[in-house]
Amino acid sequence: MAGAPKAWRRARAALRAQTGVRAGAILFLAGAVSVLGFAPFHVQPAYLIALCLLVLMLDDARRSPAPLKGGFWRAWCFAAGAFLAGTFWVANAFLERGGVYAGFFWVPLIAMPSGLALFWGVAGALYARLSRPGPGRVVTFAALFTAVEFARASWLSGFPWNLPGHVWEAGGAVSQAASLVGTMGLSAATLLILASPAALDGSGSRAARALPPVFGVLALAGLIGFGELRLARTPVEETGYAVRVVKLGIAQSERRYENRHAMLEAYLELSAAPGLDRIDAVIWPEGALPALTLREPDLIDRMAGVLPGETLILGATRAETGALPYLYYNALAVLDFTAQGPVLAATYDKTRLVPFGEGNPIRPLTEIFGFQSLSTNSPFLSPGSGAARIALGGLPVFAPLICYEVIYSGYVREAASEAAWLLNISNDSWYGASTGPYQHYNIARYRAIETGLPLVRAASAGVSGLVDPLGRGLQLSGLKSSEALDIPILAAADKPFYANRGDSPWVTALGLVLLLVHVLPLGRRRRRSAR
Repeated sequence: MAGAPKAWRRARAALRAQTGVRAGAILFLAGAVSVLGFAPFHVQPAYLIALCLLVLMLDDARRSPAPLKGGFWRAWCFAAGAFLAGTFWVANAFLERGGVYAGFFWVPLIAMPSGLALFWGVAGALYARLSRPGPGRVVTFAALFTAVEFARASWLSGFPWNLPGHVWEAGGAVSQAASLVGTMGLSAATLLILASPAALDGSGSRAARALPPVFGVLALAGLIGFGELRLARTPVEETGYAVRVVKLGIAQSERRYENRHAMLEAYLELSAAPGLDRIDAVIWPEGALPALTLREPDLIDRMAGVLPGETLILGATRAETGALPYLYYNALAVLDFTAQGPVLAATYDKTRLVPFGEGNPIRPLTEIFGFQSLSTNSPFLSPGSGAARIALGGLPVFAPLICYEVIYSGYVREAASEAAWLLNISNDSWYGASTGPYQHYNIARYRAIETGLPLVRAASAGVSGLVDPLGRGLQLSGLKSSEALDIPILAAADKPFYANRGDSPWVTALGLVLLLVHVLPLGRRRRRSAR
């Protein structure tokens, strides 16, 4: 790069000399450091530096004798480091389950990051093979890595966790772009903006190389401006309805069947605190009690005795044992404690199950080693029939979302289509005091931005509370606290563009930009050769 400072040229030459295992190690470390960009840290410069380093080292792979192999290896190493540092806490679930399951703790530490990194490896190989020298290559980079993130979020069961767009804290100015293009569209913009400084290195005139970073700064300023305007001009109003969210901050290891009565008393004490007469429903988290609650009359009767005339929304394992094979569901249940007795007013069965944690697609194989699933209330769980809305007499219609169902934009859009608010119940105690619960909470807040609906969250050993339609957290609990939060149900904001149109508009726009970046230079080269 002519005109570059000598120090940069020396550093660039040293970086270019890294190959094979050494190059992979550097990028593995860079990927791990990039996780500082995500919750709870949100240090976006760490993500920017890591992405730019990845682009530069993929450029070096493009010039190597084996670009496909080199590009795959380098991008895979980067992603493996990022996924290990970003999801290491999943191993805690295996350790919490104990017994034979603890022996599988290596799966989320080795197999899971390695498998997820394959998506980025493919993008790296394609980039090394298809990208052209010059500043326009950062558009190619953003398009290819957005495509594989789309695939990661949807193929098989999908795992849209720590997408590039999640580096922006939900509820802030930049995150408001998700109301227009969704989190995946924001991820495409994030990759393009944060990778743009890499264009300063490489071929082309100084003005041409400066164009992507200048565009990146202007685009980021535009996102901030749009977000600040939306935050300032969108009213947040109450509906007059209120719920009481009750959570216990106990560790997963204490959530045992023999502790069900003690846990029930703790829930009931918080649920019946003063002010209950002003509450329309009490909400408990996912799998609130370590039992088949709906099949234990003594538990239900005790609830009815303490909460007469109240409505209780709680997470419970639901069983269907009328015929073989028995079926078990991770359910949300609505209990009305009427004068005539408890009434099961509604149920919703979780549809998007956590692989191996709840559902197990290869159970016949894993049972050889004594592994069915991590579920403690049943040997395994079956998926529900799909997204739903629940209408109760004393509350606006809500869309129930159990645990990590809230991370799926498309699923939540479907559920929210005729709802007035979102309810997410979760059990984050599986993951201990790690970054996992904070990442979960940040991702959940994006669903409020995309749908324009307020979100109420009840999470055991997780962040519980209220999220307004702009993704801002209100009346929040800590991870380990045991408390009751009286939360007003907010009115929905105007339906966002993304809720109506989905991903198609921004995908089309990105495709056109990519086409222009590749076609226009090709046309100029042909005209020059014709002369």
